[in-house]
Amino acid sequence: MKGSGSSVLSLLLCVVATRSAIAAVDLSGGATVGTGHDTNAYELSSIEPLPLATGGTVDRDNTTRYASAFATARSGSAGPLQLQLSGTFTHVESQGSARLDHDDYTLAGGLEWRPLQAFDVSMEASQSRLPLGLADVGGAASTPQRERHASSTLRLRPTPRWQLSLSPRWNEILTDLPAARDFRLREKSAEIALGYLGAGRLVPGLSASKAWGRNSGIENATRYQERTLQATLGYAATDVSSFTLAAGRSWRSTSLIVPTSDPGAVNLEGDNSALTGSLNFNRQLSVKTGIYASAFRYFEQYEAGVNPSVGSGFAFGANWAPTAKLAVNLDSALAWTTIEGVVDAGADGERDDLVRTYSLSIEYRATRIVSLRTHVTRRIRRSEVWTDQFNSTVAGIELTASID
Repeated sequence: MKGSGSSVLSLLLCVVATRSAIAAVDLSGGATVGTGHDTNAYELSSIEPLPLATGGTVDRDNTTRYASAFATARSGSAGPLQLQLSGTFTHVESQGSARLDHDDYTLAGGLEWRPLQAFDVSMEASQSRLPLGLADVGGAASTPQRERHASSTLRLRPTPRWQLSLSPRWNEILTDLPAARDFRLREKSAEIALGYLGAGRLVPGLSASKAWGRNSGIENATRYQERTLQATLGYAATDVSSFTLAAGRSWRSTSLIVPTSDPGAVNLEGDNSALTGSLNFNRQLSVKTGIYASAFRYFEQYEAGVNPSVGSGFAFGANWAPTAKLAVNLDSALAWTTIEGVVDAGADGERDDLVRTYSLSIEYRATRIVSLRTHVTRRIRRSEVWTDQFNSTVAGIELTASID
């Protein structure tokens, strides 16, 4: 009987330990079904005919969307170590052309370790497959782009007033371009930042970063180095208003991996510099209403090739939740992009684009589990190259069932 009692006690302890471990993990998931309409599915300009391979007669398209998602999070009560995992899987069916069907996914994970007040470590990794817009890529079929990303940040606080952080990052993009089926871009970077935490609502800082990038699988592949030096400033004006500012300069040096005398390829080489940074403002007008505004300028890689580009613009938005069941979001953005080394842009080899985007979404949560969302997005692009201009409107409605 004594041995039997010990066995029962051990079993109870195991059950309690198991229940504690399970209680420390939050699980959630959901499934979505929706339908949508796109007025310009191929993102063509008004002077371009439909590609012969589409099999359709109009550029409009109706789509059906199926999606599922999951998320896990270990609660802070489990100790200094926190783990988060999430994933989204989406299947989109086109009623106008099966070549526009696509399967997308995003998998992400994060880890935070806060053993002491003096330092902490965070790590993130993600992998995704998402479609590119057809305006730049061309062709008559959905073009997937796969991206892998990993980063970590070590923050050291030698005193309560100072924080030093080091952030290495790695990124890889693989794209099935019509003219380069194995296009690949690899980039690694490192950033070091110093912040002063002893000024109350004001948090000034300084950051420096360097990135190395290399293309492959495409004609006239390039490599580049980019250096950025910025001053940063965070300011919590009130409990409901905040500003963040980053301002500095970036320098990029681009060169061909295989030298050539081709004038079009030589235009890709050179040194560029630009003022870069961002300004963000957030304000909660009331319990139900909030607004935001931002301005930005940065270097980026043209998604349909090896061309470097400089992007700048503004974004504005507002959110309104009059009740616990209803939420409305309004967003708008204007972005200017100068793309270097574009062959059909003229003698200077640059192409300037202006993109305007407006979107509205309304979500109604009927119950704790079921919600209904409708959305509409208007996108207009004006370009120096006529065939790169287009406008489109995408609207849809989605029904989601979620469990948490």
